[in-house]
Amino acid sequence: MFFSVEGRFLSEIKNPIFRLNMFSLIDERRNIFVLGPFLGRDTFRQEKFVKLAPPYEDYEVLTSRETPRRERVIPPQTRYAFLPGNNLIWGITSKYEFHVIDSQGKLIKRIEKEHTPLPMTDEYKSKYFERLPPGISRESQQFNTHFPAFDLFFPDDEGRLFVKTYEKLEASGKYSVDIFDKEGRFLTRTALKVGHEIALNQDKYLIKGGRLYASEYNKEGFPVLKRYRIIWK
Repeated sequence: MFFSVEGRFLSEIKNPIFRLNMFSLIDERRNIFVLGPFLGRDTFRQEKFVKLAPPYEDYEVLTSRETPRRERVIPPQTRYAFLPGNNLIWGITSKYEFHVIDSQGKLIKRIEKEHTPLPMTDEYKSKYFERLPPGISRESQQFNTHFPAFDLFFPDDEGRLFVKTYEKLEASGKYSVDIFDKEGRFLTRTALKVGHEIALNQDKYLIKGGRLYASEYNKEGFPVLKRYRIIWK
């Protein structure tokens, strides 16, 4: 169902093509972007990142991939977010490349950066297993020999892009973040000292008005939302 900012009912989708989930995004034109499983070949599972436009009778595939159903290696992840101006950016963690599309689905920009794969470490595996929810066995989570090209990304309200990598900076021991300007040009890199070190999903970061909002856990293990001030030097 769609409601206005005042809480007034606008419309609803009575027969959606598939169920929306926590990874769905809706833009100002009521286009829906959703990542979800689709029926694939008998021995494969298929994931599609699609755009649905009103009246939601069909969808446009932005990207898709298939993996064997019995494959236990952790597959690449599709990451996406809205940029200022109602554009959408998406990328797949297996490649350091991001696609920016407008509300009509037209590709308007591609951001790329050279990347050398880093070997997987036992330290990362150990911390990853610590974050696994109850009911998911370690045997079902097998790793590739190298890290993906990036972990996740998030924009700020001025159009800059922050890309969390798997490379740790020696001075801080924290994972580095590559920062790009709104045109897609690389600016610098810094340590990401806040938020979860290991992201099972696309952890939520928000930058607005010179403040960074990040989800973390307190000493008792409860989730909390923290706010930090950003200082550019």
